[in-house]
Amino acid sequence: MARTLVIGAAGQLGIEMVLALQAQEGITNVDISDIRVPDNDAVMKSRFLHMDATDEGAVFKTLEEGKYDTVYHLAAM
Repeated sequence: MARTLVIGAAGQLGIEMVLALQAQEGITNVDISDIRVPDNDAVMKSRFLHMDATDEGAVFKTLEEGKYDTVYHLAAM
């Protein structure tokens, strides 16, 4: 099964994307990350990774460790 990461999952677009992906791919196949914890119980059913999208090293480490097939970068810069 494909693994997906949504960076910026706590934002308005991120929440909507995560909910759609959870419905399509299953909650266990969608990981979420943001600098703050999303204020949405349904979104938080996915695995949450605390990450600052402006920290290049943290982003690369997360991508390498997660072995994701798809990454959506929705973090506001």
